[in-house]
Amino acid sequence: MKWWLPKPVRRWWTIGLFCSLLCPLPLLAQSVDSTSPMESSSAPALSGLNIGHPAPPLMIEQWYTGQPIEKLVPGRVYVIEFWATWCGPCRACMPHLSELQSRYGDKIHLIGITSEGAEEVNSFLAENQSTDRTWKEVITYRLAQDRDGIMTQAYFRAAGLKGIPQAFIVGRDGVVDWIGRPEDIDEPLSKVVDGAWDRAEAVELRELEQRLSELTLQFNAKAKSREWDAALALLSRMQTLANDDQQSHEIRLKRLSILQRAGRGEEAAALMSQLIESAWNNAAELNSMAWNIVIARGDRDLATALTLAERAVELSQEQNASILDTLARVHFELGHLDQAIRWQTAAVQLQPEDSISAATLRRYQQQAEQLDVGPR
Repeated sequence: MKWWLPKPVRRWWTIGLFCSLLCPLPLLAQSVDSTSPMESSSAPALSGLNIGHPAPPLMIEQWYTGQPIEKLVPGRVYVIEFWATWCGPCRACMPHLSELQSRYGDKIHLIGITSEGAEEVNSFLAENQSTDRTWKEVITYRLAQDRDGIMTQAYFRAAGLKGIPQAFIVGRDGVVDWIGRPEDIDEPLSKVVDGAWDRAEAVELRELEQRLSELTLQFNAKAKSREWDAALALLSRMQTLANDDQQSHEIRLKRLSILQRAGRGEEAAALMSQLIESAWNNAAELNSMAWNIVIARGDRDLATALTLAERAVELSQEQNASILDTLARVHFELGHLDQAIRWQTAAVQLQPEDSISAATLRRYQQQAEQLDVGPR
């Protein structure tokens, strides 16, 4: 994960706890909430909707696609997903959600909930998703408008979520089985459908994530106020709660950044060497480290970033748009505009629905035109 920068779509492999890649969802009848999960000054709600709680009822103003559903019926599995037409990550998830609906058929009922009206949604559905199909032709699941923001409040806000897209799996007994990002839904959905989902374990994991989230907010405050020792102590506490190697790696990346910002060069260099050695065959982790170097403040070791990014591209066989995007950014920072355009073009070709990646490519091209360099 590129945890310093909220950049939608691109870091799908990272854990939800430290994710800054979600679109902020507008507050009910208020302006858009521009804070990311990493930047919020208050802890997420822990006493609202959670795994193991009864699912709130459907409150639909109008249906845009699919047959209307009056209520959640016992014995059926539902996926309630929150999205918006303006949200790049939401659009990126839609083909996959459509594939899931087609794969499972009547075994699941997937509903995309938006607060937007008919004009915005119908205009979006008429747009081309690819050269030969519109979004309406791509999407195979139901889309609906939230009634007066009731479902957004009952699901999204009650669960303490900060950005879209987000999804909820409702099991056959009408109880919430899972909460998370759509790109992470495959395994839990498969287990819920097959009756193999361990809800008790899921509850424990979510409670752990919420404790980590609270510590993350405290860490952010200490880092912002430059209380380095306190920030490092919080990272040590977070490390003890990490429940997998990826979480542990992300926390170590945070520690590296704090050491660098605190001017503890020898400690930072030793930790960087350990991270590189342990991640040398892990494309995602190498990509993360390269990105953290690129966006760091002050002096940056762009040569190391380039080595890491190139290795990540090699391991991913040039098939991961996010990793290609990182390599392009490293070249851009190094002034290699021709290479930046080359790799960013490849990233856009792999993920054409990512508007941010396309905008980045245009920025590189404009810079090259101003300097009269780069491919024509």
